[in-house]
Amino acid sequence: MEPSLDHARLKELGELHPSALRVAVIEARRERDAALAKIEALEAEVSETDQLFETQHRRTREADKLWQEATGQHHVLPDLGTLIQWLLDRATTAEEQVATLKKDNLSVVIAVTKFLGLLEEAIGQPIPGLNEVRNILLDRAKGGTPA
Repeated sequence: MEPSLDHARLKELGELHPSALRVAVIEARRERDAALAKIEALEAEVSETDQLFETQHRRTREADKLWQEATGQHHVLPDLGTLIQWLLDRATTAEEQVATLKKDNLSVVIAVTKFLGLLEEAIGQPIPGLNEVRNILLDRAKGGTPA
C-alpha cells in the first residue's frame, strides 16, 4: 500500500534534522496565521457589506413608502429610477420653497424695519437699540447669523 501524501510528508519531515523540523513547523504556523488573518478580514468585509445592504434596503423601503403615500399607489413599488427621480424632484421643490420663504422673509423684515423707521419719525425721537434690531433682523432674513 502506498503511503498517503500526509504520511509521506510526515515521513519526509521526520528524516529532517530537528532544527529543520522546527523551521518547517514555524513556517506552517505562519501560513496558518496568515490564512486565519485573511479569513478574519474577509469575514469583516462580508459583515460590512451586509450592513451596507441592510441600510440601503431599509432606506429604499422608507422611500418607497413616501412615494406610495404621495402618489396614492399603495400597492405598487416604484422602479428605482422612478423613485430616484421623484426624490430629486421633491428635493428641488423643497429648495425652491426655501428660497421663496427666504425672499418672503426678507421682504417682511424690510417692511417691518421701514415701519419701525416711520414709527421713530412719528414719535419724533430715536428708539433705543432699533438699529441693532434692524441689523439682526436683516442678517437673519438673509440667512446669516447676527454678530
